[in-house]
Amino acid sequence: MSKESMGKSSPGLIRRWLIWFLPAFFQLYQYGMQISPSLKVHYLETHFLLTNVEIGMLTTFYLIPYVLLQIPVGFLYDFFNAKKLLTSSLIIFSVGTLLVYISNIQFSYPLYSAGRFLMGLAASTAFIGALYLAAHWLDKKHYKLAVSFTIMMELLGVFIIGIALPILIVYFGWSELLLVNTFFCLFIAAVMWIVIKDPYVPSSHHAKDVVIHLKQIMSNKELWLCAILTGCAFANIMVLTNMWRVDYLEHIYKLSAYQATIDNGYSIIGYVIAAPIIGFWSQRLKNLRTFILICTAIEFILLISCNYLISNITIKTVLYFGIGFFSANVLLVFTLTREVVKEKQIGVAIGFVNMFSVIIGMLLVPVVGELLDLTNKNYLISIIPVMIATFIAVICAAVLLIYSYKQKPRTRRGF
Repeated sequence: MSKESMGKSSPGLIRRWLIWFLPAFFQLYQYGMQISPSLKVHYLETHFLLTNVEIGMLTTFYLIPYVLLQIPVGFLYDFFNAKKLLTSSLIIFSVGTLLVYISNIQFSYPLYSAGRFLMGLAASTAFIGALYLAAHWLDKKHYKLAVSFTIMMELLGVFIIGIALPILIVYFGWSELLLVNTFFCLFIAAVMWIVIKDPYVPSSHHAKDVVIHLKQIMSNKELWLCAILTGCAFANIMVLTNMWRVDYLEHIYKLSAYQATIDNGYSIIGYVIAAPIIGFWSQRLKNLRTFILICTAIEFILLISCNYLISNITIKTVLYFGIGFFSANVLLVFTLTREVVKEKQIGVAIGFVNMFSVIIGMLLVPVVGELLDLTNKNYLISIIPVMIATFIAVICAAVLLIYSYKQKPRTRRGF
């Protein structure tokens, strides 16, 4: 725990873990709701008479505020009250869900889009909140576990809601589920208000303090390396696993949509399995940077082998699992982030790195799509930007390791 947190009456171990779990659960929930339009494309087409572009924009309306608010939200955590921020975010999320419910009754696409925008705005506090509170209330070893479980819960949200939502829609209806979700968010908000304990009492800050912290963050070379490394290492999941690989398997290997989805899903399974395993390993590692470099290099080698050297679909499926497994090393970068900034900069630093983890993949998705159109679906050429991004991740990991040897021995900043 941080020194300031220790200065206050410290909650018990169970409550400290519960303080972390609530925003982590919010992250699981919002991540699943983020992809909900993809689970009911036919319904949206027939109910709202939407095109594929308009359906895709529903995800964009969600992600734009989520990405853009990562750094501002980080400052809010560093300078203000975490309990109030998370509680108000759940209330805003419930309002967004309510707007989607009303739009479903009124057949209003603009209202649906506004609801998605509010949901994305509120969701921007979840991941940072989980790691921020874990950094202050859990010790170093437990913090590493919290990071791994938080990232694992992101993809569990996709699995749980991806499986449950279509079934629940059949039995209860989409409108009814939206209304239940509205009240469920309000219930979680009330629980957060009761359970979450702020690490320290907020004090007044001036705009000058924010500017000083922002300058320090922007000039922190190690933090920039962490951010670029995270975005580039995670790009293959966002671009290939989440977007283009299913189409590749259907087009090249003539697999059914169902079988292609199953084969592609091994990458997600590898990622989910790796998250807690790497979290436990990291507790015993003396040098995180060496391990990050090894994992990132293996990820790059597996990507090259899978896409350019191996043609057997069974071996490819095994490699998909391996790629997902070693891609999970990005969680270690969030652990490292805590060590390269001052304690009062943890929130904005996590937001900065998390923004890059999303934005690089977001930028590469349309680039690969455009290359697929230009090359008449030549996947080997079209995915080159992803290979380059992963190679950049390896370089960043190597430079971070070099930094650790060049710097003189020193006490850790803030801890």
